[in-house]
Amino acid sequence: MERYRIILLATISLMIFALAACKNAQAIIPCADGQMVLTNLTDADGTRFILTTDGKVYRAVGDGCEFVEQYFNPRFLEENYAVTDTVVSIKVGTDRFPTKNSFTDTFEKYSSFNDIFIMRPSDTAKFWNTMTLQSPLAPTVQDYVNLRTCIFQGTCSFRDNRIELAADPQNPRNRVLRFRSVAPGVGMITSKSSIESTITFFRKGENVWFEGKYLIASSQLPYSLVDFENQWFNLSPGPRLVIIDGALAIENKFGLKVMYKQQRSPTLQLPRGQWVNIKVHIGYNNDNTGVVEVWQDGVRIIAASGVTLPTPNSIQTNLEVGITATDNAAEVLVDDIRLSSKPF
Repeated sequence: MERYRIILLATISLMIFALAACKNAQAIIPCADGQMVLTNLTDADGTRFILTTDGKVYRAVGDGCEFVEQYFNPRFLEENYAVTDTVVSIKVGTDRFPTKNSFTDTFEKYSSFNDIFIMRPSDTAKFWNTMTLQSPLAPTVQDYVNLRTCIFQGTCSFRDNRIELAADPQNPRNRVLRFRSVAPGVGMITSKSSIESTITFFRKGENVWFEGKYLIASSQLPYSLVDFENQWFNLSPGPRLVIIDGALAIENKFGLKVMYKQQRSPTLQLPRGQWVNIKVHIGYNNDNTGVVEVWQDGVRIIAASGVTLPTPNSIQTNLEVGITATDNAAEVLVDDIRLSSKPF
C-alpha cells in the first residue's frame, strides 16, 4: 500500500538544465529530417531549437544541430496511462487509478489535514494527492519530499511553511484552507506552500475551467496562485495564474514565457483582506488558437488567444493550488475550488 501511495504521489523532480541554460558543448550533427520534427522553438535570444518526435531537443548551429537534452520520454503516454474511448486511468503497477477532470472541494468534509489527500487505492472520491513546502528549512527537492512524507505518516509536523484547515476569518462557520509561506532563503529562487493533484488529464483541443475563492491575508502578494502543469515534460511546463503589479495575469511556464495580461486600463487590482472569486478558462493548443480567459468577481479581465501547450503532444496532468511561488512572505486563504472540462 505504501508503494502504491509513493508512486501515485510522485511528481517529476526539477531537471538539471533549462533549454536556454544548457552550456555543455556537443558534437555538431545533421539536423533531424522533416518527419522527425515535432516542433520548432525559438528563445528570447533568437536561438532556434528543434524538438523531435522522440523527445530530444537540438540547438540549431550553422548548418547543423547539437543535442541539448531529452525533453520527454516519447512513450510517456502508454507507459503511464491506460486510455480507452471513455476512461483514462493512471497505471500504478498492476493497479489503475482513474483520472479526474471534474471536481469540487469546499474543505468542509475533512476531520483532519491528512484527510484531504489520496492515501490508498480506494480514495477515488478524493482529488488532491500531494503538497509542496519549499522553504529555507526545506530548500531542496529531497528536503521537501522527506518533509511531505513524514507529515503524511504522522511522524513530524510543519516547519516554517504551513498548510492547515482553518476557520474563515469573515465567517467562522465556514472551513477554508490556509497557506503560509516565508520568504525564500539565500540561494533559493522561490518558496512554495501548495497542494496538488496529479490525476488530471487534458489534451490538445480540450478545455479546462477552474474556479476558486481567494483571500490575500498578508501585506505582500505571492507570485503565483494556480499552476496547470505537465509532469512528464522537463520543468513541468504549462500556464499559471500569476500576480503582476498587483493584478492577475496568465504566464506560460515554457518557451518564451508569454504573458497574458489585462488589457484594461487601469488594471483591476487583486485586493487584500477580502474574498475574491477567480475563474480561469484555458483552451489547449500549441498554436495561436489556444484560449486564455480570466474573470475576477464576475468581470472578465483577460480574453486572449495564443499558445497554451508547449508541444502538440503535451497534456495537463497536474493542478497546483495555493502559494505556488513567492519571493516574499505571504499568507493566502482558499475555498470553494472547482475544476471542469465544461463551462461553469
